[in-house]
Amino acid sequence: MTRVIDKLSILIGVVLFSFIPIIVRFGSNINLFQLSFFRTFISAMSLFIFFLISRNQRLRINKNILLLFLFGLFHAATIVTSFRAINTLTIALATVFLFAGNIYLYFFSFLFLKERFTIKSLITLTLSVVGLILICSKKELITHASGFDYIIAVSSGIFMSLVFIYGKVLRKSYDENSLTFFQNLIASVILIPAILIKPINTSFQSINIYLLIGVICTAIPFVLLYKGMKSVQTNVLSVLMTLNIPLPIIFGAIIFKEIPGLVEIIGIAIMIIATIIVSTTNIS
Repeated sequence: MTRVIDKLSILIGVVLFSFIPIIVRFGSNINLFQLSFFRTFISAMSLFIFFLISRNQRLRINKNILLLFLFGLFHAATIVTSFRAINTLTIALATVFLFAGNIYLYFFSFLFLKERFTIKSLITLTLSVVGLILICSKKELITHASGFDYIIAVSSGIFMSLVFIYGKVLRKSYDENSLTFFQNLIASVILIPAILIKPINTSFQSINIYLLIGVICTAIPFVLLYKGMKSVQTNVLSVLMTLNIPLPIIFGAIIFKEIPGLVEIIGIAIMIIATIIVSTTNIS
């Protein structure tokens, strides 16, 4: 029962994460580094307030300080590179490049965390790769962005996989709330110099975007995600996270009329099937 609840926590977090590309696109007039900073800063502050008013939750800092810093650094890098990709590529391409990190996560967990593959894990990984290939196969998805833009987009997936590898390691020493707080606090501190480049955008729309992306799309889903890591293997987590690919594409099609073709729809369906398989499978 605990494992089912943890998987459900991850799935809810994934759905909330899926709104990020839509909010970023609506905030395309906001400086990239400012949006990245306020996402992490507001998330950290909302959790700090939670610690102040909660009687049962205490902020804890334990060992592995260097790992904690690298954890926050890779988190900041993931946000900046993925936000840039969303504003220079289509939502579909930016999303695919970011969550291709799930594939890297599979191999990193095998190499560094010594987690074993099961037959069902390999099947779902294969389905995820096939879905990715189909989603990327349509020529219209390729925009007129520069080669550098594509390098940035690819790096977002690599940084994301490292965030979850470090999160898995640190989860042994930190509870999910403390881990989410330090992750975003460290990232916001790293991003402080970058926000001084231009005057901060404080319009009503910008403030609403900061709050949405900081609380609803960052603090809450990360807490749910790390809660789910208690009993869910990293390779299972990576497949559950693939739901972050079809959902933003669907939202982009509805809101921004970036409508995928038949091949992309088949790819989305395959990735959803892979998610259903892994979410209903108990892996020891």
